[in-house]
Amino acid sequence: MLSGGIETRHLASVLSKERQELLSTYLMVIDDKFLSQSFGNDDSQGPENVEDDKILLAIIRPGTDASTDSLITCLQRSLEAGVSPFARGGGPGGLTMTRAAFSLLIKFSDMLEDFVSVVDQVQFFKEIEAAKAKDVAAIIAFLKELPQFPAILGKFEQASKMRGWINERKGRLRRDCAKEVEDELLQKKKKEAKEKAEKEIDSAIEEAKQAEATAEQQIHSASVE
Repeated sequence: MLSGGIETRHLASVLSKERQELLSTYLMVIDDKFLSQSFGNDDSQGPENVEDDKILLAIIRPGTDASTDSLITCLQRSLEAGVSPFARGGGPGGLTMTRAAFSLLIKFSDMLEDFVSVVDQVQFFKEIEAAKAKDVAAIIAFLKELPQFPAILGKFEQASKMRGWINERKGRLRRDCAKEVEDELLQKKKKEAKEKAEKEIDSAIEEAKQAEATAEQQIHSASVE
């Protein structure tokens, strides 16, 4: 969706049954053979597409593939060790957005093969250097020798700019929330002031009525006497 649309092979899975029927009818009316063939076509989920989706899913979701997670950790640590202003912003949510944006950059920059190659190298390093399998610094040193690593690190840094968006979004939400609370308190105070004023007016009217009644009673008593 961030790329500007949804691939036709995903249309059937993201639309409700009613929308699918409506779209199918519309495609028949306009006689669009290309979309009609693509819509709901199971053949579009070929082995290549499925494999690519698995790679991208491993980038987006931690815990899907251990070697991919290790590479992401190395990329993150490399940014933190540098001068990138986007390395730590946004907290855990920032890293989530970074991974999602990174998957898009890898896909649409035609770098899936390079990414898979580096992931395989991470797995290879862990196998031959079992004692250093959890040593992030050692893995980074190994990755720096790979020709694909600088470009992948550059894409990860670009994706990390989403952290700035997260911080900006959080700040906007905080300001909106604070304004909403302030407006609510102001309205509450205005309502309380209005109710208090109305009570005071009612009380004054009641007192005036009582005074008037007392005066009439006194006049009546005086006239009787």
